[in-house]
Amino acid sequence: MTLTNTNTFSGNTSLLAGTLALTNPASNNLIPNSAVIQVGSGANLDVTGLNASKLTLASGQSLTGNGKVIGNIETIAPSGIILGSTITAGGLLTPGHLTITGDATLNGTLMADLAGLKQGVDYDWLEVGGITRLAGTVDVNLVGGFTPDSGARFYVLTSVGGILTAANFANVKFDFTHAPMIGGWQVLIEELGNDAGEALVLVASPEPATLVLLGGGLLALLRRRRRR
Repeated sequence: MTLTNTNTFSGNTSLLAGTLALTNPASNNLIPNSAVIQVGSGANLDVTGLNASKLTLASGQSLTGNGKVIGNIETIAPSGIILGSTITAGGLLTPGHLTITGDATLNGTLMADLAGLKQGVDYDWLEVGGITRLAGTVDVNLVGGFTPDSGARFYVLTSVGGILTAANFANVKFDFTHAPMIGGWQVLIEELGNDAGEALVLVASPEPATLVLLGGGLLALLRRRRRR
């Protein structure tokens, strides 16, 4: 199915199978009034026909699911009465694996729901085939009564082209309100082997010597690179 003009439909858009192609080189979003765009497992949202092959999520709009976005994606930051936009792999408080084949510019909110230790199944995994520009908010939630052991690692975002962000994550807010841990959390960017790019990694309750105190919450921010 192909859409070529802006649609005024205001309900949720759910792709359960097949491919929905958005094609209009003058636009970055043909379904801006659809509050939730859900791309189900095995389904594809093709945005390569939009301006710069990029879907820019509108104010208050969310992208969810376990499928694939073919092209680039951008979320916007909140500003005044304008709501930010959100990406949630899986669903709300339901972990999953969402793939972006191109670049991701994350200025809004990236949800990270953690319910276990298996990437993309028990905890959220956003897999990006290009470059990720990371800003905005990373909202971390422990769900289903899950409490990770100290040292547990969660690779919530991987990006083949690398992750670009300000030094010490100065332009990123990590919200652990719904993921309390006595020892706090460590956040790092880790280089992956075999040309797999980089990952944003959340580490539960790291050793006390690695922690710094930021704004009343324990949070360590590091960039670590592995030798290939």
